[in-house]
Amino acid sequence: MKKARIIVLLLALLLLLSACGGKGGFSIEGKWKNVGSATFGQVQANAIVVFDGTNCNFFSPKDTYAFYKDSNQYKLDCTGLLFSETLSFSVKVVDKDNIEVDTGSGVLKLKRVG
Repeated sequence: MKKARIIVLLLALLLLLSACGGKGGFSIEGKWKNVGSATFGQVQANAIVVFDGTNCNFFSPKDTYAFYKDSNQYKLDCTGLLFSETLSFSVKVVDKDNIEVDTGSGVLKLKRVG
Protein backbone atom coordinates (compact mmCIF):
# COMPACT_ATOMS: atom_id res chain seq x y z
CA MET A 1 0.00 0.00 0.00
CA LYS A 2 2.81 2.39 0.89
CA LYS A 3 4.59 1.57 -2.38
CA ALA A 4 1.43 2.33 -4.40
CA ARG A 5 1.06 5.69 -2.62
CA ILE A 6 4.66 6.63 -3.46
CA ILE A 7 4.13 5.69 -7.12
CA VAL A 8 0.95 7.79 -7.27
CA LEU A 9 2.76 10.75 -5.68
CA LEU A 10 5.67 10.43 -8.13
CA LEU A 11 3.28 10.29 -11.10
CA ALA A 12 1.44 13.36 -9.79
CA LEU A 13 4.75 15.18 -9.39
CA LEU A 14 5.80 14.29 -12.94
CA LEU A 15 2.46 15.49 -14.28
CA LEU A 16 2.80 18.75 -12.36
CA LEU A 17 6.35 19.29 -13.60
CA SER A 18 5.35 18.66 -17.20
CA ALA A 19 2.59 21.27 -16.87
CA CYS A 20 4.99 23.77 -15.30
CA GLY A 21 7.20 23.55 -18.36
CA GLY A 22 4.82 26.11 -19.89
CA LYS A 23 7.17 26.68 -22.80
CA GLY A 24 6.81 23.12 -24.09
CA GLY A 25 10.58 22.83 -24.52
CA PHE A 26 10.81 26.10 -26.45
CA SER A 27 12.83 28.94 -24.95
CA ILE A 28 12.61 32.54 -26.12
CA GLU A 29 15.80 33.44 -24.26
CA GLY A 30 18.56 34.76 -26.48
CA LYS A 31 19.06 37.33 -29.22
CA TRP A 32 16.49 37.81 -31.99
CA LYS A 33 16.72 39.95 -35.11
CA ASN A 34 13.67 41.57 -36.69
CA VAL A 35 13.83 40.24 -40.27
CA GLY A 36 10.37 41.39 -41.33
CA SER A 37 8.94 44.74 -42.35
CA ALA A 38 6.69 45.26 -39.29
CA THR A 39 8.06 47.30 -36.39
CA PHE A 40 6.96 47.91 -32.80
CA GLY A 41 8.57 49.98 -30.03
CA GLN A 42 12.30 49.31 -30.01
CA VAL A 43 11.88 46.45 -32.50
CA GLN A 44 12.66 48.41 -35.66
CA ALA A 45 13.88 46.96 -38.97
CA ASN A 46 16.97 44.76 -38.41
CA ALA A 47 16.95 45.55 -34.66
CA ILE A 48 18.17 42.97 -32.17
CA VAL A 49 15.86 42.08 -29.27
CA VAL A 50 17.41 40.31 -26.30
CA PHE A 51 15.39 38.14 -23.90
CA ASP A 52 17.54 37.27 -20.87
CA GLY A 53 15.03 35.37 -18.75
CA THR A 54 13.75 38.48 -16.94
CA ASN A 55 14.34 41.54 -19.10
CA CYS A 56 14.10 42.41 -22.77
CA ASN A 57 14.33 45.54 -24.94
CA PHE A 58 10.91 45.38 -26.57
CA PHE A 59 9.53 48.84 -25.65
CA SER A 60 12.47 50.34 -23.80
CA PRO A 61 16.00 49.21 -22.98
CA LYS A 62 14.97 47.25 -19.86
CA ASP A 63 11.44 45.89 -19.98
CA THR A 64 10.32 42.91 -17.94
CA TYR A 65 8.57 40.01 -19.62
CA ALA A 66 6.91 36.67 -19.12
CA PHE A 67 6.85 34.04 -21.86
CA TYR A 68 4.49 31.11 -21.39
CA LYS A 69 2.13 28.72 -23.11
CA ASP A 70 -1.59 29.21 -22.52
CA SER A 71 -3.47 26.16 -23.81
CA ASN A 72 -1.94 25.72 -27.29
CA GLN A 73 -0.91 29.37 -27.73
CA TYR A 74 2.39 30.96 -26.71
CA LYS A 75 2.08 34.36 -25.04
CA LEU A 76 4.53 37.17 -24.37
CA ASP A 77 3.56 39.63 -21.64
CA CYS A 78 5.77 42.70 -21.62
CA THR A 79 5.90 45.61 -19.15
CA GLY A 80 7.84 48.69 -20.22
CA LEU A 81 10.39 50.34 -17.95
CA LEU A 82 8.72 53.75 -18.25
CA PHE A 83 5.12 52.64 -17.69
CA SER A 84 3.38 50.06 -15.56
CA GLU A 85 1.02 48.76 -18.25
CA THR A 86 1.55 45.18 -19.37
CA LEU A 87 0.78 44.30 -22.97
CA SER A 88 0.16 40.72 -24.06
CA PHE A 89 1.16 39.38 -27.47
CA SER A 90 0.46 36.09 -29.22
CA VAL A 91 3.60 34.32 -30.40
CA LYS A 92 3.73 31.74 -33.17
CA VAL A 93 6.76 29.46 -32.95
CA VAL A 94 7.66 28.70 -36.56
CA ASP A 95 10.67 26.62 -35.50
CA LYS A 96 13.36 26.85 -32.81
CA ASP A 97 15.02 29.80 -34.56
CA ASN A 98 12.01 31.72 -35.97
CA ILE A 99 9.03 33.27 -34.23
CA GLU A 100 6.23 35.63 -35.20
CA VAL A 101 4.92 38.10 -32.62
CA ASP A 102 1.45 39.52 -33.30
CA THR A 103 1.42 43.11 -32.01
CA GLY A 104 -2.14 43.80 -33.07
CA SER A 105 -0.92 46.30 -35.66
CA GLY A 106 1.41 43.90 -37.45
CA VAL A 107 3.41 40.71 -37.11
CA LEU A 108 7.07 40.90 -36.11
CA LYS A 109 9.19 38.21 -37.75
CA LEU A 110 12.10 37.45 -35.46
CA LYS A 111 15.03 35.17 -36.24
CA ARG A 112 17.37 33.84 -33.54
CA VAL A 113 20.94 35.11 -33.94
CA GLY A 114 24.25 34.36 -32.23
